[in-house]
Amino acid sequence: MDIKLFASDMDGTLLNEFHVISDRTADAVKRLQALGVEFLIATGRDYKPAKILTEAQGIHCSFVNSNGADIRTPEGKSVITVPIERSSLEEARSYLTSQQIDYGIMTLDGYYTTNYDAMKERMKDFYESKPQNRTAMYDEITDAQIATLLNDSKDITEFNIEQHVPLKVMVYHTHPETLDRLMQELSKDPKIAVTSSGIENLEINHVDAQKGFAIERYIKEKGYTMDQVVSIGDALNDRSMLELAGTSYAMANATPEVQAYADHIAPKNTEDGVAVVIEQLIKQLEK
Repeated sequence: MDIKLFASDMDGTLLNEFHVISDRTADAVKRLQALGVEFLIATGRDYKPAKILTEAQGIHCSFVNSNGADIRTPEGKSVITVPIERSSLEEARSYLTSQQIDYGIMTLDGYYTTNYDAMKERMKDFYESKPQNRTAMYDEITDAQIATLLNDSKDITEFNIEQHVPLKVMVYHTHPETLDRLMQELSKDPKIAVTSSGIENLEINHVDAQKGFAIERYIKEKGYTMDQVVSIGDALNDRSMLELAGTSYAMANATPEVQAYADHIAPKNTEDGVAVVIEQLIKQLEK
């Protein structure tokens, strides 16, 4: 079995129900790395919140952030960026404003939002749900992520296209029907890709800023091929890497639509699905 790289999504995939990387999963990742297989994070998150989670478990790896718009070294150096084109960004913003829809712009230097208070509440609801029997590291990591996100977030009026590099637009709404309508309208622009990482959001990127395309760029310099890549994810923003990787896994907690893009189904993220898959791969590699 010739595997050079294992690419994993974070939320709903690598992270468990407590939104952290479990000890079992961290151990499996390190064992895989020790066998010479590179581990890569491919996430819709930006670098800092993602780094907090890997650092907590001592995992040293590179990152594909913002769905593929920003590729970084383990130390945080941005080596490839694929920003949204100015015309596309302005059209999307104009449309969302006309529809009175909250959105935020993820950039290399921070997050700019139309509704800071609503964003803060969403963040706290997500991280402070206080799940029962949570792990010891949960509170510490949660506090660190909230502090980082709040410190890096600003009002949309401070965004300047001349000064800031727009990597991704996040759109939030609680009604699926509204999000479906927004996706259909926004997708008319051929220069952007509209995906989702959850039932209450849309994610807008440059059409070339998708996880699968980013992985292709990343491995090109290393001399790998996509046939030597294993990918795993759970949401629509994982579609490109599930389709392009030589071997792909969708989580059992993914929707049937997402599962259809993958070769195999992994156990749920709440059942250490990534660890299970890696442990199986290790057995094959050690034969």
